[in-house]
Amino acid sequence: MALIKQEVAEGFASLPAVRQVGLMVGLAASVALGVAVVLWSQQPTFGLLYGNLADEEISQVLDALQQAGIPYKLDDNSGAILVPADDVYQARLKLASQGLPRGSTGGFDLLSRQQELGTSQFIEQARYHHALEVELARSISSLRYVKSARVHLAIPKRSVFLRKRQAPSASVVVELYPGRTLEPGVVESIVHLVSSSIPNLKPDEVTVVDQTGRLLTGRDRDPGMQLNNSQFEYTRNLERNYVERIEALLEPLVGRGRVRAQVSAKLDFTVTEQTRESFDPERVAIRSEQIEEDKQAQMDQAMGIPGALSNKPVPGGTLEQVDAQVAPEDVVSDRRRATRNYEVDRTISHTRHPSGRLERLSVAVLVDYRQSVDDKGNVQRVPLSQQELDKITGLVRNAVGFEEARGDSVTVLNLSFKEEALEPIPEPPLWEQPWFWNLVKQGLAALAVLFLIFGVLRPMMRGLAHHGAAARGGEGGAEEGREAQLEGPERTAAGRLAGPDGEGQAALPGAEGENPALEGPDDYQRKVEAVTSFAAEDPVRVAKVVQGWMANDE
Repeated sequence: MALIKQEVAEGFASLPAVRQVGLMVGLAASVALGVAVVLWSQQPTFGLLYGNLADEEISQVLDALQQAGIPYKLDDNSGAILVPADDVYQARLKLASQGLPRGSTGGFDLLSRQQELGTSQFIEQARYHHALEVELARSISSLRYVKSARVHLAIPKRSVFLRKRQAPSASVVVELYPGRTLEPGVVESIVHLVSSSIPNLKPDEVTVVDQTGRLLTGRDRDPGMQLNNSQFEYTRNLERNYVERIEALLEPLVGRGRVRAQVSAKLDFTVTEQTRESFDPERVAIRSEQIEEDKQAQMDQAMGIPGALSNKPVPGGTLEQVDAQVAPEDVVSDRRRATRNYEVDRTISHTRHPSGRLERLSVAVLVDYRQSVDDKGNVQRVPLSQQELDKITGLVRNAVGFEEARGDSVTVLNLSFKEEALEPIPEPPLWEQPWFWNLVKQGLAALAVLFLIFGVLRPMMRGLAHHGAAARGGEGGAEEGREAQLEGPERTAAGRLAGPDGEGQAALPGAEGENPALEGPDDYQRKVEAVTSFAAEDPVRVAKVVQGWMANDE
């Protein structure tokens, strides 16, 4: 080993200065490349944590990651925050526990900033509209299944003329989470939320669109269609309630998942109003009564020519006035008239029948076979008896409020369910496994290091060793040539190297029939290369030859 190091050092020292510098630079570059490849293989694969964040949000997120001890990288071009792919979800959970990211700044926060001197009214109004849009977008984004939202308000300028007044309008673009959809009720709530936030904004002027360009509003603006949708939802909810009631009643008896029920309800949504007026002839009461009575009687009357004779004094010579008494026999005529008004008992009723009246109910229930164990311990599927089916039918009728007069029907069937084995979830391909690319990086790094060692460094060291050996062989060959002239008997006539036992060990090219003292430079170099290759092939034998030479020198 020491001999090889010495040969490498001698070979490097024998090179020209330019080649030495180039060799050192190449060696340093190879080592640096190997170190870089190893470091690259040890770095984890980074994934996107958050992107498109404001500068304030980025600083807060980076501080939180640093406190949590999670490594991160910040993309200089896009400003995206990258963390190791294995720690993406863990980092998001940690940040979510701290309320980060808090969302884009703006909204009414813009109005709290100090306004620049000379800001026009138009700029102030535009900022106010933008603040309204941002605040509405925040409110809509807080709803479930809504990832983000954008609101655009079209508020016309106010005019003092009634004919020139225009109604405001609004547009909402919502981005939903993958695989999520908005129910009509949620869309309607978004419409009313926006319309209630802007003065004079009608719900019909609000448009909601999702990220795929699908229009979520405008399809059911007809009042009749809206009524039909509400009726449909009411019917579905009623049927679902009946189904849940039936399954909750039968599952404890037949087992979970061994009963299926479907209910079809026919409802009457007709709204009727009825006014009824009824009279009771047996209940009569006098409302008013008026009686008139007229009697006429014959009495002494003054007759004749007016004068003293007609004005006779009162009989008896008294001054007392005598009341005129009419005797019954003096009545000439008697007239009596009575008017009576009777009130008959009257009842006025106004009835409004509610909509959604249940007209008919159809119920279908499917029950699975019962499982039993035979004498040998095998599980068998046995159908239910007719008595058991009758009991189940009675339970279902009582659960749904069966009425035969209404035309309800209940059907219960006992059939064997097919148990299909669930297919295993297919595993992702090998190249989609999280450890695959890390293993590829490690393998590439190992190949690169092996290539540098065996493809660059080893040939370089071998070349230096051969060059050093050739340089040493040149000096030793000159001395051996001179010794061969003086001590020729120690070498065989065939030009073989003599070992300790005197036997020829290695034949030198061109030694046979030639004088070594008269060898040219090409022949000498060829012999040196032959000896070097022979030493590389059989070092044990070369060592023995060298030992023999040393013994002869002693």
